[in-house]
Amino acid sequence: MGSLEETPLADFAACMETNYFGALRCIQAVLPAMRQRGKGTIVNITLMASRATLEAE
Repeated sequence: MGSLEETPLADFAACMETNYFGALRCIQAVLPAMRQRGKGTIVNITLMASRATLEAE
């Protein structure tokens, strides 16, 4: 937790790799079988662990 300008880009990349690209990989893995069956539903559930409001000084 810290200010945006002090957070390393590697931390953002790790977060995107898990939360965004991880979900895309899972969807890509199940889509072929869903298309073959002609049906299916994908539900993505996300969690916001914490919410914080920061004021710039």
